[in-house]
Amino acid sequence: MGAPNYLLRNAVSARAAQEALGGKIVVVLDTSLESETRIKALCRSFGITKFINIHGMKIPYKAKIRALMECLKVFLKNNPDQLLKLSYNGINMGHLLYDDILHNDIKSNGRSKHYTINRIDAFCIKHIYNFYIKAYIYDSIMRQNDIRAYVSTHTVYTEYGILPFMAVERHIPVVYSDDYSYAVINVNKELYAHDRIRHYVDKIIQSASSKELIARAEKDLRERMDGYGNVDTKLAYSNDKRSYERKELVRKLGIKDQKPIVFIFAHVFRDSPHISSHLLYRDYYQWLEDTLVCADQIDGVNWVVKEHPSGEKLYKEKGGVSDILKRRKLSNIFSCPPDLNTKSIAKVADAVLTCQGTVGIECSCLGIPAVVCGKAFYTGFGFTIEPKTIRQYREILGRMKNIKKLSDEQIEKAKEVYSAYQIYYGNQQVLLNNDILDCVWGYSREQSVEEAYRLINAGFDNMDFIHSSLYQDIYQYFENREMK
Repeated sequence: MGAPNYLLRNAVSARAAQEALGGKIVVVLDTSLESETRIKALCRSFGITKFINIHGMKIPYKAKIRALMECLKVFLKNNPDQLLKLSYNGINMGHLLYDDILHNDIKSNGRSKHYTINRIDAFCIKHIYNFYIKAYIYDSIMRQNDIRAYVSTHTVYTEYGILPFMAVERHIPVVYSDDYSYAVINVNKELYAHDRIRHYVDKIIQSASSKELIARAEKDLRERMDGYGNVDTKLAYSNDKRSYERKELVRKLGIKDQKPIVFIFAHVFRDSPHISSHLLYRDYYQWLEDTLVCADQIDGVNWVVKEHPSGEKLYKEKGGVSDILKRRKLSNIFSCPPDLNTKSIAKVADAVLTCQGTVGIECSCLGIPAVVCGKAFYTGFGFTIEPKTIRQYREILGRMKNIKKLSDEQIEKAKEVYSAYQIYYGNQQVLLNNDILDCVWGYSREQSVEEAYRLINAGFDNMDFIHSSLYQDIYQYFENREMK
């Protein structure tokens, strides 16, 4: 929670809820004394003075024994699929633990390389134990306090995700926000990002003009391809990268024929793969490896695999794709040039493969078919290819040489969905400008949380939090809820 963009959003959201509901704001921390001091200073500027720091909290032996017993059960079965089925007091939260193992491996400097989980090792056991201890602590906090709302910037990973799932189970509204969107969540499925976005996309499509949505989508897509948008967009469509024509890419890769070109878009392996309520594979790495192995055996298609633009820069992932190609001795797969600007896809791709990436909706708007292996916010509208089983997915790959461009009706529907997505998510900026977010994420400059804090402090007096849409919408939600 120590990043300033997280802290600021939480503080504003909490004050809005408090203004409508009354009561006290209590901040739950899990941090060292040094970070605690900085967090408390920012919170106090909003009049927030009550804190619970669980770091180093004494845990009863009974809770420790339960955690150890759960570790033993998983270790003896040694089945990674069991991780996704783990629960606490009847609440299924195994996906939080699974993604936590992948994500926290970033801190191991690549020694373990948990891009996927093939066996339950010591690193996994440590996280299973931590999961049950955290669940015990958070459950105790829930039981000991009369909570009327819970505010969070995440619904993923063990550290951030357990409390939102426990809150919704107890019918406590969860106020969620990220750098570009926010929502009040009351149902379990909307704790998954793609399902939450889908809820708002449906509402926007029902209330807006199809013609206006399509026009907006066309405008937004042009801006996106010029590099306007969030961190991933800036990296994918960077002007420092080259926009290839089809002939140029064919020559660059050494393609000798006129077969269809199908792009396989790798995800960031460690970036919470379970952000939708359904994924065909256990994680992104499993999907990519199976896809590459299967595609390698299929003639009639030129398969091109593209690494995610944020993988190495933000998540310290390097060589994941090339490792699969080398280890599995795959010779029928082309590696995408690292300098390729993603807007080249419109000129060169006949189809794309993804689990649930935004490339699926972007390409659909351009008439390029997308095979999607997860419950993305844009699936179910009739313009994506959605295998129900792994076997069916492999069969679809075998027919890709006959893939056809989307119909005009499908393209228009894709544009409606894309536009609704942008209205909810892509074009909203919550509180902070791009200069501050650039310091936090480091997409075009050196990452510096300290500099982000400095910029916030310098402009703090000019920030009108009360009249922000974040504050006003959350206040109105709880004000209306109280009046019912």
